[in-house]
Amino acid sequence: MGFKKNKKSDITETVVKNDRGEEVHVLDGPDGIVEVERVHMKDFLPTGEEWCPHCHVQCDHYDEDEYFKCPECGWTITDWEIEEWGGHPTEAASYEDDFGTNFEDAFSDDD
Repeated sequence: MGFKKNKKSDITETVVKNDRGEEVHVLDGPDGIVEVERVHMKDFLPTGEEWCPHCHVQCDHYDEDEYFKCPECGWTITDWEIEEWGGHPTEAASYEDDFGTNFEDAFSDDD
């Protein structure tokens, strides 16, 4: 008993770029196609910036009222909300994951 070293795999892998220019590994096998992206934790650390989760553009900060506002759609989030629940500190963090949630939703205390 042992491994067959020369057996061909039933899975093919190709690497493509997503709309943000990041590599996506596409695995195609007997059970279907799976797309895998690498998550970089540095994309979710505080930067002092906020990105709109709808337009994916950098928001403007209003110091006197302590909030960020998207210049395109008007979406807002306060500094307090970011401190308490997290925000979108980079463009990558402004996109939803494969489960339809943003990164900070995975750490909700409501469960």
